[in-house]
Parts: sequence; C-alpha cells; structure tokens
Amino acid sequence: MQGLASARSPEHLPLITVVDIGSNTIRLVEYEVVGRSGLRLVRAFKEVPRLAHAATENGALSREAIEQGARSVRRLLAMLPPERDRTTVAVATSAVRDAPNRAAFVDRVRSVAGIVPKVISGPEEGRYAYLGVSDAWRLDRDLVIDLGGGSMQVVYTRGGRVARAFSMPIGTVRLTDRYFHHDPPRDREIDALRATVREHLDALPERPKNGRVFVVGGTARALARTSMELGESPLRTIHGQPLRGRELKGLSALLRTMPAKRRREVPGIDRTRAEVIVAGLWTFREVADRFDAQELTVSTRGIRDGLALETAGIPVARTSAELVDRSATVAARSFRFSLEHGRDVAAKADHLFDAVRRRLDWGEEERLALRAAGLLHDIGAVVDPWHHAWHSAYILRHTAVGGLTRRAAGLAVIAVSGHEGEPLPEGWRRAWKSVLSRDGMARGERLGAILFVAERFAGLGVEFDVSPRRERVVVRGDGRRRRPIGPKRFDRLEKHIRRTLGLGLDLEG
Repeated sequence: MQGLASARSPEHLPLITVVDIGSNTIRLVEYEVVGRSGLRLVRAFKEVPRLAHAATENGALSREAIEQGARSVRRLLAMLPPERDRTTVAVATSAVRDAPNRAAFVDRVRSVAGIVPKVISGPEEGRYAYLGVSDAWRLDRDLVIDLGGGSMQVVYTRGGRVARAFSMPIGTVRLTDRYFHHDPPRDREIDALRATVREHLDALPERPKNGRVFVVGGTARALARTSMELGESPLRTIHGQPLRGRELKGLSALLRTMPAKRRREVPGIDRTRAEVIVAGLWTFREVADRFDAQELTVSTRGIRDGLALETAGIPVARTSAELVDRSATVAARSFRFSLEHGRDVAAKADHLFDAVRRRLDWGEEERLALRAAGLLHDIGAVVDPWHHAWHSAYILRHTAVGGLTRRAAGLAVIAVSGHEGEPLPEGWRRAWKSVLSRDGMARGERLGAILFVAERFAGLGVEFDVSPRRERVVVRGDGRRRRPIGPKRFDRLEKHIRRTLGLGLDLEG
C-alpha cells in the first residue's frame, strides 16, 4: 500500500435532483455529477401517498389524492439543503398518466411545490429504466423489466440499445386492488391475478437466446433484501442479487398465507411494501416462467438513475471495463481517496494477467474482477492503513461495482482481501460457497497474488512475461535499475506466487 492522498475536487459539484411520482410512492433522489461519467448518490427520501389507491373506477385522481400528492412533493423538496448548482427534473408515471384529470394534478404540483412534472409514457418509462440498468451492466439481447405500482415495462435490448419497449397495466398496486379482496389473498384470487399477468406476457415476443432478465423497482428490491436476509450471502448489496426459481417459490410459500401485518415483520419488507408484495411476487414468478429464466437479476439502478444520466449528458458505456472505471471514480469521491496509485496497480495487474491467463484458463470475468480489485484495493486505508486489505474487502462487499457479475464481484473481494499476501480470514471458504465454488475461491486467491505482485512493481517501468519452458514469471526492467526491489521483498513475492500460481519468479534488468 502506498500513502493515499485526499481526492482534490471542487467543494460543490453539480447536483441533479430527480422527483419520481409513482403510483405507490413519490421518491426524491439527488446525485452529484462526478467527473464526466459518474453519478454519486447524495441523498434519497420518499413519501407514500398511494395515488393509485385513491383513483376512481375510471382512473381519475380524487381531489384529496391530488392535494396529498402535491404536498408530498413540496415536503420532499423542502428537505434539500440550499445549493446554487442544482438541476431538478420531475416525472409522473402510471397513476398520473392514466388519469383523465392528470392536467389538474400537474397544475396543483406546480402551484404547491413550484415544479412542473412531466407525464411520461410507458415506453419512455421503460427507456429510463433501461438507461439506469445500462449504467451497471453492458446490455445486449437482454430484457429489462420495470415493475411499478401501476404498470410494468418490458424493454428488449440489442447491442447496448433499446430494440423494443412495451408497457402493460399490471403494476402491483393495480393488481392488488383488482384481485385481492381478502388478507391474506385466497387461492382463487391469486389464480385470477396470475391469469391476467400471463395473458399480457403471452402477447410479448420471445426472449432472445441466452439473454438475461433484469428486474427493477421497489418490489424487486424488497424481494432481494428478503432473500438476502433469509439466506447467507457474503455480498451485502442487493444490486445484482439473483432471484432464482427456488427462491421465488420459497418466498411464495412463506408470504402467501401471511396477512399484511405479519408480512411487515419479515426482514426486507417494509410497511409500505407489505400490502402489495404478494402481487409483485406472483408477477415475477409468471415473468420467470414466460421467459424461461433460471434467475431474475435485481438492479438497484432504474428509472431515477436513467433520468439523472440523461440530464447530466452521460452516455451509455461502451464496455464493461468502462463501467468498472466509473464505479471506481465514484467510490474514490465518496471515500475521499486518490485513484492514481490504484490505476497504476490495475495497469500492472492487467499486464501480468495477460501473461498468465492462458495457463490458468482465465476469461473476461476474471479480468474485470481484477480491474475492480486493482483500482479499489486500498480503499480500506481510509479506515485503518495497517489492516486495510480486510477493510477494503468489507467495503467492496457492500458496494455495487458496475460491469461485474455477482461472481466477478466475489472474485474482486477475495482478490482484495489477499493483495497483501495474507491468507483468507477464517471461515471465508464456507461463507462464500453461495457465490463462489471451490475453484472460484482458488481463482480469487490467484487474482490476489497478481495484485500482490503488481503493487510491488507499481511506479516502476517493468514488463511481465511467462517462460513456459521454465514455468516462471519473468519481470523485465527498463534498463535503468538492475534490481527494482530488494532481496527480502523478492523472496516473499517468489514464495507467494509459487504457492498460489505454481510459478517461479525471475528478475531481469
């Protein structure tokens, strides 16, 4: 580890505030624009006026709902500290979109809160959800499904762009109000809900072969939190959490016979979500069946992130490596540390990776994990420089790094924890088995050895190569220094990579 310098940046970076007026909740999220391509979440608030609950049979919003919604927006805006450089954007989705008196709602929000929300269409809502998800994963032939209170959007992607977008009136609040007349709902009520969802889904095109299914929205996040709390996942961010068939079935068995009062006591399900979570759960089960998806991947980034990205003029990333870099830039801003050393280590690690990848059968997933680990391996030094590898691993366990699969995120954590040459903490092999196989753990340790070597040569003009005949890593200097590191450090490096990579180490001037 090298000494970390404080990140130098302006005291007041541009802020983008997004107000999302949904069918169940109204959320305000504020982002700080970091550099030219990053968004850092600064603060988030919500209110639950449940506009869709208060709609009449023809979808019109009652006078009380309009007033409550407008006042909710005003209260949320009043929670923001004064800033000179802030851009505010507000949108209204399904409940307002479907209301014949939506103009009255917009006028009242303008009068009470001082902002004019844009009522966006279903396909527009889906496009913003796609933009949010695309800031976490490179999308191609994948589906993005945004399940809200009043509607569900399904976006088909191709080559990183939106191919087609659909919107259906099967949101969790709308389905709950229409079909569930008992608490807990009766079997026939659930069957009727499932039939309606299935009818809408059957009208959609087939999922592209090998395409992934990403799910967005409050219900997806709640189910991911519950799945995580009831399981033993070592990664403590719900971003990227898979909802597999067995988990959806298990949650169905757990929740379907509970009244809403008891559902509020289940870890991960808050008071505002308890009434509609069953409708959302069965909707996702139908989605998984319809698209023959082994798992649904939960994204914490969605419509609000998409709106902020578009407002900031941040384009869709071209590669997964670019997404990793964006996340590292934002993390550096959040933890106030310099990425200069991390970039050097990541570059050295990438060169060494190329030298050994064929021998170790490593692919793009391992490369991205190593890149993230290289950039952020010293982030824990802001907590304690002497034990920073463990603290860095802890922070990464709780951080959503764009561009990484769940497995790659696990590999990055294991690599970071071992980048000082120390063994894994006791019990980790067992704790990580839900994310990494035994082979995966070994790969993570080998990536940690790559970091260990790369950091020792950071700042030096050296190149790496592998001698197949001698089974050794060869470090070639730039000719200015005969021996870039001392004998004791060299011996420690040599022993470590021999143990982890099965290779010796040679230094050449």
